[in-house]
Amino acid sequence: MMKNYRIELKWILIYVGSLDKHQYLTLVFTIIHIIIYVLALKDKRNSFYNGSISYKQAFMTGLIMTVIIALVSPLIQWIISYVISPDYFKTVIEY
Repeated sequence: MMKNYRIELKWILIYVGSLDKHQYLTLVFTIIHIIIYVLALKDKRNSFYNGSISYKQAFMTGLIMTVIIALVSPLIQWIISYVISPDYFKTVIEY
């Protein structure tokens, strides 16, 4: 079953990898995130559905990605805030 979602997981990792710069370039990243979703849907269409994807299949792919991203985003933010740059909040408060 996990094999069916390998493409979504690949694109989720690409999406999550862009979260660390989100606070600086919010509007730019909106465009980047849309591009990531479009590329993910094209990848799913070409790699899994043999070049043809229905609206329902595309919707489910996007929904699965969105749910997983929503679940892992707090963890990623925690890692960025407390593991990668633990002094971030202190520095921002002082600034």
